[in-house]
Amino acid sequence: MSELNSGFLDSTRLLFELQQGNEIAQSLSGCLEPETIARQVTDGLVEKFGCTFARIWIVEPDRTLLRLVALSGAYTRLDGAFARVPMGAFKVGKIAQHCIPFLSNQLAEESWVKDREWAIAHKIRGFAGYPLAANGHVVGVLAVFSQQIMQPEFLEVLQGLCTTVTVALENALRYQQEKQRIPQSSAHVPLSEQLSDLLQNTRLMLVGTERSLPPH
Repeated sequence: MSELNSGFLDSTRLLFELQQGNEIAQSLSGCLEPETIARQVTDGLVEKFGCTFARIWIVEPDRTLLRLVALSGAYTRLDGAFARVPMGAFKVGKIAQHCIPFLSNQLAEESWVKDREWAIAHKIRGFAGYPLAANGHVVGVLAVFSQQIMQPEFLEVLQGLCTTVTVALENALRYQQEKQRIPQSSAHVPLSEQLSDLLQNTRLMLVGTERSLPPH
């Protein structure tokens, strides 16, 4: 893992990027479709932060595979080589298995990169891969690639955004599971009442990524 830019955070830049991240977080409010949540996030990272492309995988129920559910930016095919990643395989699978992030601003020089020539050809410099996890339980992985060096302010915001995305995905996945358990006999029950029952035990979605700014 290459050393990233260090030093004090730029408060002005951090505040601006926090606002950008908060707009992405707010777009997730009330959404209970995992794929839609993931796509909102990857689209937002490309549009608001200029990432070359962004991806989100969700861990399958059997915990052996990760499934690519959202891809925005330069590459948009969901059926490519990394559409299904075994737990522990490649960098994405290792992030999920060990619940630790991987960060680099010299991607082409990393020994773990499968295709360095690809990184060089597409001028990819920055990489950030974060587990989407809460209390040690991983629900997915977020990865972003950039032709620019990833600044510490962006990484600070991205880490906070991952917390929001994790909660949103957990809620959506729990909702989808409960929805599948609704018996046919409840079909005559108004949808609003069904939703109320399903969401009784669902935690409120975190919609903000505000964090304390560093002292001047």
